[in-house]
Amino acid sequence: MDTATTIGNIQPKDLVINNPVVANPELATILPPSLIMGRTPQEEASRGTARKIGQYFLFCNERQTMWKRQCVPDASADPQAHPNDPILQSNSFGNVYRELDRETSYFRASVTGKWREWKKRHEKDDSLLIGARLSDDKEFVQNLVWSSIVYRLANNIEFFQTIGGIPSTQDHEKYLETLDALPEDAKNSFGDARNGIMFHRYCETIENICDDNFKALDKVVSSIQSNSGLEELALILQKLINADNYLSWQVIFDLIESGVLTLHEANILKLRQDAINSLEFIFGQTKDDGQRQQLLAHLYQIQQKTFDLLGVDFPYFDDRLICLKNTERCLCEYSKYLAISEGRERQEEPKANELNTKRNNGEVKKCQFCHSEGTDNMICVTCDQYFCYNCKGGECSPITSLSFCVACHEIDSYRKPRQCSSPMATDTEPINNSEMSVCDGEQSENILNQDSLPQDGEENGISSKTHTKPDNKKLFTESLPEGWTHKIVIRKAGKSKGTTDYYWTEPS
Repeated sequence: MDTATTIGNIQPKDLVINNPVVANPELATILPPSLIMGRTPQEEASRGTARKIGQYFLFCNERQTMWKRQCVPDASADPQAHPNDPILQSNSFGNVYRELDRETSYFRASVTGKWREWKKRHEKDDSLLIGARLSDDKEFVQNLVWSSIVYRLANNIEFFQTIGGIPSTQDHEKYLETLDALPEDAKNSFGDARNGIMFHRYCETIENICDDNFKALDKVVSSIQSNSGLEELALILQKLINADNYLSWQVIFDLIESGVLTLHEANILKLRQDAINSLEFIFGQTKDDGQRQQLLAHLYQIQQKTFDLLGVDFPYFDDRLICLKNTERCLCEYSKYLAISEGRERQEEPKANELNTKRNNGEVKKCQFCHSEGTDNMICVTCDQYFCYNCKGGECSPITSLSFCVACHEIDSYRKPRQCSSPMATDTEPINNSEMSVCDGEQSENILNQDSLPQDGEENGISSKTHTKPDNKKLFTESLPEGWTHKIVIRKAGKSKGTTDYYWTEPS
């Protein structure tokens, strides 16, 4: 008998594929509607679809549990209580949540700096008002898009660390000089060879974007500010950066996670081949992208119920559901896991966990806000930077005790990631791309759907009997009548689409 550490009677090597919990007959209740695949429940049972769904979610649980033990304080107190899956332990896999990956954390650190500049700029002219959105500031959006393109096309954290970080638009001339001065061996190894982004092509793309005071970015900024939709934005970016669909979506995801795109982050347009491979391993041959999107949405919808049926207490990051964006990346990683487990892909050395390493390497804990050094300074779980509670402060999730710096906490308030307690969409229909929300700093107001013309005595669907429209935004913020509340409406139809209206709402 194998003497490996066990959980009850389960060997570490059996935590995913051969875990007996996938034999639970109640898993048949999480099969996709027969309309999607055209199979009866009996046909699904004969091919083991429910078991394969269970195996996929066990993989997600094992990967997220590894992150939790490495990065959450006190989570690793008893390493024998939950041994690692040997394949996950011995290979490098992306995190379940994109925002926890080392590459994304490094980009978020640059975003926090831009966010501080944005806040200072608006506080100085007294225009940081209720209803203000990051996407309203063209300079902020342009700078963020530029930084994401520069960073994602290079795909090299170490390079940016050596030059002092990801450059902003104000530093573009210096950055181009830095690229030109690189030695030939560095130029030859520069870029993302996997996506065909070599040094000369990278420089040509960056120079074209810089021309004429970043005029090439105007279409991107306009698409974001007018809420034209993710599909249109992806096409604009793909043409701009002269790269494949995957890289344009990486930029979009950076914008979503930075609070600039307030479209609901559960949406995704195109699946990578590895994700398709996993979907077809679980559900069988698929016929088109529409069917794959339905299956992706189904996995998103059933996650909580499946974990419950498996008897798994999934460690949701900050109580956030695994959105469609992260479901797609989990499917990609699962394809790799299956290939290694079946001997179709060689094993590789895992990357060091940067967050875990940073906590224990004796590095000086300098606060990103006041730059003070202190042994009690905390490290932010999303931007991987230190902060102190005595300065700008921080937020600690009441659910998971994760530490967030104030910058990341406020940026996420614009994102409003879907929580486990949020209502889910229907089993067969993903959340619509047009769903948006705004944050006014303290209250959040879902944008009202202006699909019909106003009725008598109404303006944009708001009754004049119960709502008053102040003369200006400053009055809206500072002179709220006692007992009344703020209401923010963004028009979604007609010639004035995208216009923001501000109202006071009379108490009921």
